[in-house]
Amino acid sequence: APPWAHVFAPGYTGEYRTAFDYGTISKGDMTYRNPLPPPTLAHAKTLYDAEVATADRAVGRLLRQLEISGLARNTLILFTSDHGESLDEHGYYFNHGDFVYGPAANVPLVLRGLDTLPERDLVGEPVALVDLQATLLAAVGVPGSVVGDGRPLTGEAAADSSHGRLFGESGFCRFPHLNDRLGFLLPREVAQNADPVPDWRERWEEQANRAKQQFVESGRFKLVRSPRPAGDSFEVFDLIADPGEQHDVAALHPQVVTALRERLAEWTSRGDAQIGTAGDRRLDEETRARMETLGYIGD
Repeated sequence: APPWAHVFAPGYTGEYRTAFDYGTISKGDMTYRNPLPPPTLAHAKTLYDAEVATADRAVGRLLRQLEISGLARNTLILFTSDHGESLDEHGYYFNHGDFVYGPAANVPLVLRGLDTLPERDLVGEPVALVDLQATLLAAVGVPGSVVGDGRPLTGEAAADSSHGRLFGESGFCRFPHLNDRLGFLLPREVAQNADPVPDWRERWEEQANRAKQQFVESGRFKLVRSPRPAGDSFEVFDLIADPGEQHDVAALHPQVVTALRERLAEWTSRGDAQIGTAGDRRLDEETRARMETLGYIGD
């Protein structure tokens, strides 16, 4: 929003001066085979900085009003996001969901307020959004059952070292005709069909699950599994020396690869044993058109 785009990139006068959208370039091509020249790519990243500044200003206004009104003394404030965004890392441009590398998978998580929260700056173990429900219930002293694998980020549960692992996976790629780095991809018409596929469970569900990247994070290391037709590939990143996950050190740590592969296989097996409860979905034309405008359908 103005004025931030102009503040961060005052000298840029090209096509994407105030907003970055797909325009004449399809989302799939923009994501995987980005044709934009270096100055435009640099400007797109600048617009992302401007978007961060816009959010920062909005949060600041909210916090200021809470302070002025006196409500801040009895308010728990949580700031987070549903996903990050890849800005060209690993050859993945301006998107999220198809890969599990940090730029797209990591999110901010900031908590402030209420005396039940510890007075410390950081939680030392990997945490995830599934922990938020348990954390909020514990913070406000409301008893209740926690759904899923989440645990409070405070107290004894947070200190339990057995929780020091983080698992996850991507979605399956909606652009299989463009993403040539992963194997076991669905046909394009199946990947992008928003309506139920008649033989989905019998023919496509297992392949869709195999088409996903997966990761396990434990301590300083993160292992990423990428499916390939000739055999899965495994990367390892040292999150302390390389927080941007740019340098694969799997060859330097074969014992880490073996240990984390076993943990990831156990996690995958537990998930495969569970029966899904998602129902069929059908989109009316209005909803389909809105989702296509947002880039969730089509190329």
